[in-house]
Amino acid sequence: GGMGEVYRARDSKLKREVAVKVLPQSLAADPDALARFEREALAVAALSHPNILSIFDFGTQDGVAYAVTELLEGETLRALVDWSFDLLNPPEQALFARLAVFVGGFDLTAVEQVCSAAPLHTDDVLDLLASLVDKSLAMLDEHDGAGRYRMLETIREYAHEKLQERGELEANERRHCEHFFALAKQARDGMRHGEQGEWIQRLEADLDNVR
Repeated sequence: GGMGEVYRARDSKLKREVAVKVLPQSLAADPDALARFEREALAVAALSHPNILSIFDFGTQDGVAYAVTELLEGETLRALVDWSFDLLNPPEQALFARLAVFVGGFDLTAVEQVCSAAPLHTDDVLDLLASLVDKSLAMLDEHDGAGRYRMLETIREYAHEKLQERGELEANERRHCEHFFALAKQARDGMRHGEQGEWIQRLEADLDNVR
């Protein structure tokens, strides 16, 4: 995926060929990139799903972040994601593709505002998201009663391709920009009225999208 480089290796303990994904040192020195890489590795390691490759180990060594995964050749991995996508119904395919405009995490409100143009409707979004989570094409993180969604980087890159194929990339990027510009303006006004703590927390959660 876009988060690192992948090397083919042989694991002497497992006695099999594996893929080793590492972050370039320039990214490994970035706390946000490192945290995102670790979240992705943790999320995949916790999954048990036929469409998601296995992670055998991950961590850092000599300042380099790495993940050791099942070796899937490019065509094999692509075929697995193609198969998962083809099993989606048209509304699920539409939402899946549109989620590619988000960077890092996103909440339900953002998806409703950005991704619910025809043929989708705002009222459909929650159920469609739940379906994508069930199929391991999106992930839900719940913390203090609040839920945030995200996609693995490899899946997001695939969704981006599908969004381009649909001819919807520019329109969805525009809606994404409008939503987070409005959020930034709300934050500015809120912080002027003594709500700094709440808005700083919200902006930090969506920092990758606001940038």
